[in-house]
Amino acid sequence: MGLPYPGGPHIDRLAAEGDPKRFKFAKPHIQGLDYSFSGLKTSFLYTLRDGLRANPDFIEQNKADLAASLQATIIAILLDKLDKAVRQTGVRTVAIGGGVSANSGVRAAVADYCSRHGLRHLSPNVNSPPTMPQWWLSPAISNISTNNSAPTSSLLMRELKYNKGLYESLYNYNR
Repeated sequence: MGLPYPGGPHIDRLAAEGDPKRFKFAKPHIQGLDYSFSGLKTSFLYTLRDGLRANPDFIEQNKADLAASLQATIIAILLDKLDKAVRQTGVRTVAIGGGVSANSGVRAAVADYCSRHGLRHLSPNVNSPPTMPQWWLSPAISNISTNNSAPTSSLLMRELKYNKGLYESLYNYNR
């Protein structure tokens, strides 16, 4: 689509202006709680390829609708897996993090899902100083919404190892 790297924030911004039902993309059906976007990426690529064959300005003329449809499909896949995970495990708290947690559509969909199912929802505060409960994450990592999974998880592991109160709060929260 010619978007700058990283594309996620641009997809999010464009999706707000587009029609999420305009294009239909494949939703891979992976067993269990695993998921893959391979089939979705191929479906998206073929839509671009076929659209460009018919109209050289296809992407530019449909950029917002493409972004909205892509984002809606990704959200549907993630919510399907979230629902399966909640039903299988019985968890009462859902936390999202990493780059995907900065996407406004994902954040809204997960918050809505949690609200409808009576679940507690935790996610980093992307646009303001940390407001997360201090027992969940230290101030150093409570505002992370980027794709820093390795450093974030190692910092969280350090917090869990050395902050007994944090560990006990996490361990006992759903009991």
